[in-house]
Amino acid sequence: MRRGVGMLAAVAMVLGVAGCGALFNSGPAKVSFTSSPEGAEIWIDGVRRGTTPAVIELPKNKDYVVVFRKEGHEEVTASITKRVGATYVVLDVLVGLLPVVIDAATGSWYVLSSEAVHGTLGQANGEELSGTLTPSQLEEVLRGVPASRFIELPGEGH
Repeated sequence: MRRGVGMLAAVAMVLGVAGCGALFNSGPAKVSFTSSPEGAEIWIDGVRRGTTPAVIELPKNKDYVVVFRKEGHEEVTASITKRVGATYVVLDVLVGLLPVVIDAATGSWYVLSSEAVHGTLGQANGEELSGTLTPSQLEEVLRGVPASRFIELPGEGH
């Protein structure tokens, strides 16, 4: 019985000393990066970090500018921002002042605005992507002209 009380006291002390963010939200965030088309380079804050699709770990205590680049396509820019996780702040305040100070100092209560970032890269120089219709072709299809008139289907040789 004494051992159980001692263990409970130790757990209570750890919870009282450490911030909730430090206990439950430590470590980097795993962010998924995808693109259309796949195989785009991922640049984060000016540093190449891989190609899509990819999962990249990012510290939660800062904002990021993400650029997707692929030869023959226009680059796409996205942003990931940090924000304070309200749940961690509320829990810290309920436990006491020390957890608030710890999480504020360590940045443990930050979360990122997104766990997944997708970039849709358009064809460079205004060229249409393969398999897409131009606006005028789309208008004709809406008036009843078969789409096959504009798109070569697999297996059809001309």
